[in-house]
Amino acid sequence: LLVTFQLNPLAGPQSAAAETVRHRLLTADSSSGRVAVIDEAGQTEWEMKIGPLHDLHMLDNGHVLLQTDWTTVVEVDPQTDEIVWQYDSAGSGGNEGKQIEVHAFQRLDNGHTMIAESGVSRIIEVNSEGHIVNSIPLTVTRADAHRDTRLVRQLDNGNLLVCHEGEAVVREYSPQGEIVWEYNVPLFDRPRADGHGPEAFGNQCFAAIRLPNGNTLLTTGNGHSILEVTHDKQLVWKLEQSD
Repeated sequence: LLVTFQLNPLAGPQSAAAETVRHRLLTADSSSGRVAVIDEAGQTEWEMKIGPLHDLHMLDNGHVLLQTDWTTVVEVDPQTDEIVWQYDSAGSGGNEGKQIEVHAFQRLDNGHTMIAESGVSRIIEVNSEGHIVNSIPLTVTRADAHRDTRLVRQLDNGNLLVCHEGEAVVREYSPQGEIVWEYNVPLFDRPRADGHGPEAFGNQCFAAIRLPNGNTLLTTGNGHSILEVTHDKQLVWKLEQSD
């Protein structure tokens, strides 16, 4: 998995010949086991060894919010390499002895950290002291530590947009856990095919974001496409792997 975020554009005039805008990046590569900040010249400013990783954030204070393994979320100060905050879902909140994986997390505007816990099918909100201050149950047919959730994001209205990979559906939950909107990812009349490369096909959903126009942009994972759908679940735009 490669996760990359643009941090800031390069200031100053660009070469007319190159006509290239360069950006400072926060990036992670699970295959090489590291997360890093790369400057505009391609040099490594900071890096940290990691395990599995499915989410990553540069915070407003310059710290990096990341996971060091499937269950531990940490906030790191790149200037000192100090871990200033951490939460381990495997050993906290009544999860001891249970199969847990974390595939999404987010620092909220109130300073708390949202963590999606697959396996126990819930989303928790953790304060700076590491205490759970809110818990939202998720609706799944069968709990699966690896496939309950992928990307999860809090929306401007306070609801949570959740990708349920295993169930091939995107759901919007209220803060009380009520489903207020959902979209079943279609197969487009194609048969399923096993695998992890271009030969595979399905409707697993890995990521979804709510656009300013109210539509939802989502990736179909092994469906090799990007879809934009309206609140009424109408498909308005699609990009396939072969396009």
